[in-house]
Amino acid sequence: MKKSDKEKRSFAVVLLDTNFLMIPAELRIDIFSELKRIMFEDYKVFVLDKSIEELDKIIEKGNEREKTCARIAKEILRMNRVCILKTGSKTKNFLNTLKIPFTSVNKSVDDLIFEFVLAVKEKRRVYVATQDNELKKRLRDIGCRIIFLRKKSFLKIE
Repeated sequence: MKKSDKEKRSFAVVLLDTNFLMIPAELRIDIFSELKRIMFEDYKVFVLDKSIEELDKIIEKGNEREKTCARIAKEILRMNRVCILKTGSKTKNFLNTLKIPFTSVNKSVDDLIFEFVLAVKEKRRVYVATQDNELKKRLRDIGCRIIFLRKKSFLKIE
């Protein structure tokens, strides 16, 4: 049986924060296997281009351990073909269905993630994977689902 176009487009969005990308190298946890384990719906994984820029800054200026973690994070993104959302213009076409206003590219990654969730949450199920407590609180306040590391060994959805 062939899925209709609407069913094909019906997937959840999982947006990864920069600190979450460091987990595989820091704690040797396969976040993509864990996502498969905890997600009970179709989903696609995304990262903001500003998160990639943060990883590049860590590679350039961090200590050796941080540099290694950031390099591994970038390689894991490449190997898992994670989609990169560009924040460089006022609106972006999101899979030909949603308009996402990024009002300022000078905002922090956390602010851009929050802005993204506000713009998308009415039309798609959105999960944000982060370890940032302040961002988690802001996201909880608007009803966003959060994926986080529990007991330094597995992922959990809140």
